Amino acid sequence: MEMVKSKGEIASRFRSMRIIHPFAESAFDEMDEMRECKRSSADGEEQLAGTLFADSHAGKSTTMRMYLETRIYHECIARGMYKANTPLADVLSLQKLVLFIEIPPDTRVKSLISAILIALDDPTPTKGDVDDMIYRAEVLLKRHKVELIIFDEVGHLVVPQKAGDQAMRIHNHLKSLLRKGFPVLFVGIEEARIKIFNEKQIERREMNDIDYPKLDYAIDAHKETFRDFCADFAISLMEKGITREVSDFIGQEDEILVCLFQASMGLFGGVARIAEKACKLVFDEGAAKVEVSHLEAAVDSLNGFKKQRKGEPKPNPFRDLREATNPEEAHAA
Repeated sequence: MEMVKSKGEIASRFRSMRIIHPFAESAFDEMDEMRECKRSSADGEEQLAGTLFADSHAGKSTTMRMYLETRIYHECIARGMYKANTPLADVLSLQKLVLFIEIPPDTRVKSLISAILIALDDPTPTKGDVDDMIYRAEVLLKRHKVELIIFDEVGHLVVPQKAGDQAMRIHNHLKSLLRKGFPVLFVGIEEARIKIFNEKQIERREMNDIDYPKLDYAIDAHKETFRDFCADFAISLMEKGITREVSDFIGQEDEILVCLFQASMGLFGGVARIAEKACKLVFDEGAAKVEVSHLEAAVDSLNGFKKQRKGEPKPNPFRDLREATNPEEAHAA
């Protein structure tokens, strides 16, 4: 690919970066299972809910997009729904096998149904009262033979803490989708789980809980997953024309890898944010690849990774690495 010519272009190519890892593949399989159950069931037979709750920047939304871009795109072509040469963007904008709905902030009942209607290309997604909108949504869901509804950012749903009409209506409409035969996957941060499952009837309809654990560097399998992700990411930077050479995100004895894990808090999205900032520094310098100095400066400049989860000040592991590697330089500084 042609080399980037600006930092804005770097940002754009980072947004299109896709690294498939075992957690993502496991999520793909779970979603395929939910869709197969839908296809194999009688029309209108009740379906169950799926969940994917994990930290911010763990890669949840990217996993959903990768599912659409890989399995759903190719399935649409294989089923003959679109010609083999149809561009990816066109297929994903037209297909209705899987609805991927990013819930807007402060979403209440009507806004939630409106978001479904928008995904179904309803010409007037805000017209009518809630009951009328729900009826239109159900007609379109059946007409398009929707196999899975994904609600991303479910923490944006407005569900009052105390029981009341608004809370009951949100839960009732979500249950109604399941009861009428449409599997739903809820995606969000861990704290959002209570918004959906603080009502027993919908909690008991949860079946497909996608395992998306917090990475623990002490667990060999987690460490290898993180190592593979970082190695693939470094290769992708060169393949996408962001760096001229492959950057070392591992080190001879994993010293860079462990720093990346600490700085990113073991989050795939955290690695991406640090790498993006570092690549912009590489661009400014005209360097060939990302070095430890770029990673150190990147971590210093990213507010979201300056503190630990509990809020206490967080040291920069790359500075510690540089100072340990070059003690004379550190002393002179």
